[in-house]
Amino acid sequence: MVSHILGPIVEGSHGPYLANHGDRALLLTVAPNPRGILSWQARVLDERGELAHITHDLGPAPSSVELLSLRPGRAGGFILVWARRVDGGHAVEARILDGSGAPRGKTVLVHQTAEALVWVDAAASPTGNLVFFTLLTASGGRVHGMDLGEHGERGGSVHVLLDGAASWQTVATRKGTMLLAVLGQSHGPAAGRPVAVPLGEGARPSSPVPLQTEPVFGSEMEAAATPDRVFVAWDERGPFEPRVKIAALSHDGRLLRPPREALRSAGDQGLISLHPAQDGGLLVAWDDLALSRGPEGRWIRLTSFPADLRAPVAEGAIHYGLNDGSTPLIHAAPGGFAALTADRPCFGVEGCSKAPLSPVFLRLGADLSPGLQAPVLLPSGYPPEATLALRCGPTECSALALDERTSLLIRLEAEPSETWPPLVRRMDLPDIPGASSLATLWAGPRLAEVAVAPVHDGWVAASVTDHLEGSTPPPLPADVDQRAEAEKDRAHKRNAKSTPGRGAIVTVHPLEKDGSVGPPRTLSVRALSSPGVAIAGSPRRKEACLAWVARDNGDPEVFLTRVDHEGKRLGQQMLTRARGDVLDVAVAPVEDGWLVVWVDTRDGNGEVYAARVDGSLRRKGGEQRITSAPGDASELALLVQEQTAIVAFSDSRSAPSEGLGDVFVARLRADDGSKIGDEVRVASTPEHGRSLQLQSLGDSVLLAWLEHPPPSESQARSAQIHLTFLGPDGAIRSLPEVLELDKPGPLSSLSVRCQDASCSFVVGRPEGRQLWLSAFSWRRGERRLRLGDLAPLFAGAAADVTPVQGPGWVLVGDDSSAQEGRLRRVGIRWP
Repeated sequence: MVSHILGPIVEGSHGPYLANHGDRALLLTVAPNPRGILSWQARVLDERGELAHITHDLGPAPSSVELLSLRPGRAGGFILVWARRVDGGHAVEARILDGSGAPRGKTVLVHQTAEALVWVDAAASPTGNLVFFTLLTASGGRVHGMDLGEHGERGGSVHVLLDGAASWQTVATRKGTMLLAVLGQSHGPAAGRPVAVPLGEGARPSSPVPLQTEPVFGSEMEAAATPDRVFVAWDERGPFEPRVKIAALSHDGRLLRPPREALRSAGDQGLISLHPAQDGGLLVAWDDLALSRGPEGRWIRLTSFPADLRAPVAEGAIHYGLNDGSTPLIHAAPGGFAALTADRPCFGVEGCSKAPLSPVFLRLGADLSPGLQAPVLLPSGYPPEATLALRCGPTECSALALDERTSLLIRLEAEPSETWPPLVRRMDLPDIPGASSLATLWAGPRLAEVAVAPVHDGWVAASVTDHLEGSTPPPLPADVDQRAEAEKDRAHKRNAKSTPGRGAIVTVHPLEKDGSVGPPRTLSVRALSSPGVAIAGSPRRKEACLAWVARDNGDPEVFLTRVDHEGKRLGQQMLTRARGDVLDVAVAPVEDGWLVVWVDTRDGNGEVYAARVDGSLRRKGGEQRITSAPGDASELALLVQEQTAIVAFSDSRSAPSEGLGDVFVARLRADDGSKIGDEVRVASTPEHGRSLQLQSLGDSVLLAWLEHPPPSESQARSAQIHLTFLGPDGAIRSLPEVLELDKPGPLSSLSVRCQDASCSFVVGRPEGRQLWLSAFSWRRGERRLRLGDLAPLFAGAAADVTPVQGPGWVLVGDDSSAQEGRLRRVGIRWP
């Protein structure tokens, strides 16, 4: 590699600094001049990274510089702006340089203040050179700007561009300069408003252009300009998990593409940087916390987008051997991109974390495919202490380096390296499912079960929280009548049998077709957790029916609640009046009403019962007992096919003392819930069948379930997904078969959704202490399947998640702590 010595690093000096301007760049250092005085010294780099022979001495450099920015200026020149400490405050000063680095005028005092100064910057405009600075006030950042003119003359007064900003950023455009900021956000958890402010002649601001109507909870912003548009991105931290949003604007500030979550990940995201691509697209560097991190460093994700920000063009990752908050340097380069990373030659080998770090230069194709890579070495053969300011011209790349007490400019030439393992991954857009989005819809007490049903043009989700009877109940939700519930609490203290105490919370969550979420609505704060909750939507009416359980006169009873597509309560009835526990519930729509199935222990063990209700929840006929056998039934699944209802359940009648259930199927008449013939054992194994799923598939019905090994063998053997086929009348058509997954291991839960000739499977998959949500697509006849990991969940590996699917997404109850749960929606990109 070709190296140029820039000068010694002496006490009180700073730099070097680099600013690109087309094919050229300006290199600025602070070094002793021939008289031994520290001075600004400027030299130009050509397109090959060669230094000009002439060095311009800009005069003495102040020793108290605290902020500095070197930017491209008007007419091929450069702008140098800095802030230095003076008695009682700071002075902001600037200097305009021509294309060779020579000064065009004298140093200009832009502003002097006793307030806290936190930022300086500069940018070219069509008529002059703009400088910016920000003062920190009680309301946030107050951003100022001034036009220095073309030659450094003071072209106008200082303008206040924005007040009360939490973050700010400038970007040079074809029309001039654009200021980007988040307004109205304090330093606490309050939300702010992202805006763009085009600056006109003399640094005069236009009216702020809102980038989105809803507030953001993050404040860090990045911007990048291409010949056709300006890209803006920020961390949307939200009240829950951080996401990255990206928007596109015209050069005059019109919003071309509203902000959207475009990165494919369901883990926490963190924005690192934006880089304009040579084809007018955009490269985003970001942190994906779902990727593994370790003592050897982390993988920095890269996603390349076209100019319209539609689906990603390519995805990749760069390995970076530090976890200290620093990041790789990335720059557009001929044929793709270049990067400077830091790593160890033993990356991937046990104990590598103790090896010394060294800078490594990488080349990536436009499709983010790995190119050549080479360690960055000085003429001495040793790596530099630090590298900074990566720059790429039409043919060469260069970087600044520090070597003990000397600063250097190094021309980077990537050659194949046998020392470093591959530090670039091209992450092909996979042919297995992946996450496309992540949203937390609700946060509150831990969830015991989640269910979902289509209603009208959207969906309604139902949830019940996990509450141990006798423990302290959670706070009342905001939409509950606080006074009425307090009176019920007093009545419970007087007579616990007549008025149940507060317990689990049943909530409905309307989900619109466009992905928006309506306000959650509480149906009960006195429910029982263990029987769960079930919901079914009516294809004829814009409503759904929920089945859940609460105590009445001391006994658990099944309750039914009708809600509309917005989650508003339409009616409610208590269905059962029996002694004993209720273990499970299920509900399905039938003509002009609902069919309800449940398990209760009125006769000493858990048996399956059914009942039919009309559209107003009035019972039509009596209760129907479906099973009569020792052991408990559980894991109900219910599907109505025309005039026949199919009930699948797990029953421990063969081993009641062990509680290991075989899978059974019973057929019912849809009009009254009475049984047709005897129930049939589908599979008999020494393991426990759970997470039963019934789905229509063409002219058949798919029955799928998990089989868990006995507790004594749970660590030695994996759970298995079994499935079989039934006729539309519930008759068994095939022997059970087992699906083989490419990631063996335990499975905690299962959700199946079928459409046309294929089905989508989502599973909870413990891995070590982590719990993953994973998925695969399946067609009839396939046995060996590839799992795609969607998201790591807050819940520990021992937790039992309950995923339920909708079109292109899955809902899951995720325990973020011992006390708090979240209802999360993960968007799924199916192959």
